[in-house]
Amino acid sequence: MHSPPARSRKKVLLLTIQPPGGSGVQSLIFSKLCPYLLDSEWDFHFAGPDPQLTSVLSSPSDYPTENLHYTRSISRSRVFSILKNRQAEKSPRRILYSGFQLFFKIVEQLSRHDSMAYLKRGIREAAEQAESAIDFDVIAGKSPDFNVLEIAAELAQAYHKPLLAIFDDPHGQRDHDHFYPDDRSRQAKVLDQAQTVLFMSPKTRERYVQCGLVTAAKCLTITDSYSPDPDLYRQSDPDQQHSRANAEIQIAHLGNLPHWRPIDTLLEALRLWVARADSSNLVLHQYGYLDDRARDQIRRESALTNLIRLHPAISYQQSHHAAARSDIILVVIGARHLDNQPSKFFDYLGHNKPMLVLGPPGNPIQEITNHLGIGVFCDVRNPKSILAGIDRLTTGLPEFKASYQQHKRDIEAYSANAVANKWVHVLNGVIDSPANP
Repeated sequence: MHSPPARSRKKVLLLTIQPPGGSGVQSLIFSKLCPYLLDSEWDFHFAGPDPQLTSVLSSPSDYPTENLHYTRSISRSRVFSILKNRQAEKSPRRILYSGFQLFFKIVEQLSRHDSMAYLKRGIREAAEQAESAIDFDVIAGKSPDFNVLEIAAELAQAYHKPLLAIFDDPHGQRDHDHFYPDDRSRQAKVLDQAQTVLFMSPKTRERYVQCGLVTAAKCLTITDSYSPDPDLYRQSDPDQQHSRANAEIQIAHLGNLPHWRPIDTLLEALRLWVARADSSNLVLHQYGYLDDRARDQIRRESALTNLIRLHPAISYQQSHHAAARSDIILVVIGARHLDNQPSKFFDYLGHNKPMLVLGPPGNPIQEITNHLGIGVFCDVRNPKSILAGIDRLTTGLPEFKASYQQHKRDIEAYSANAVANKWVHVLNGVIDSPANP
């Protein structure tokens, strides 16, 4: 692919807490889109913290280095925390970096160092230098972190540029039924200034409109995507093999399961599965951090220990190799997160593997899953619902696999190529708006 001549391309600067180069969700969203955005009419630039100092795992992108405006204004305690977590457990370097982390944490506390203020200044300076050198057509900001979106709004106002406000998650507290915005007046100011507000979930968009923070007329939605990169779809990876008996059905969860994404009901469903006859043909592989309480439950109960394999975090590419080896992909959405559309649902669509999705009923992923017929959406609060979902998948794998072919065109709407085109369409709408300053 060849980029259009530089003089014909419009330019956007996107401020984000996770620019391309790291392994965070926000980083990967744009790394997947990179090959197509490089060939588009828009030149994407990013300002944010240097992933080498803030991301335990790296995921190099193909964006030119001149498009990545990193700041190294990262508190020392955080830097050494990242370095520590890159080392093996109990290794000498891990112990050394732990000591440095503790030392700088004490120094920062005594000196009243404000790590967020320090980072915000660094991001602002990196963005200002980029704007001075390049003169962008649009300035965009992503929340989380809302502070970063607010910086983007201030810069857009100072430089008289249209603002694109992007919300991956709502800024505030939410439960199944309600959304309680944080910093309401500050959010209202940014949203009023924004030319367009882009949400990564239609439910988040709905909630912002319902609570009066923004008008529906300036709101759009977009999703994450899956990459067509053939290297991600290999069947094996020598570094991350797991054993397979002929009759075993392998389920993979690819990512962290922290305390706000509890799996108590999943564990109860698996207990019910084990209690039945002929239930030994299922194995669940968890790749990444698991909340200590859940980990302890698994270690205490032999039934769960025999059913669940715990693996350390793996790279983005390795996670796709694990997906390629598996029969079913597990996606877990927290019970309070009615609005959340997790990236991993879209990320692994290219593998054509049936999905076991646990989430609160009414989540947008439920409608997508049911429409495509590629998996089962279960009530994350109900062990019997989860058990029924496992039964449906394990007895009907061919049917769910066939749905990928039957709905091939609908699924391609979530490909990186299609989603990159949507980003281009959104940006063209921002600069074509009559309200453009």
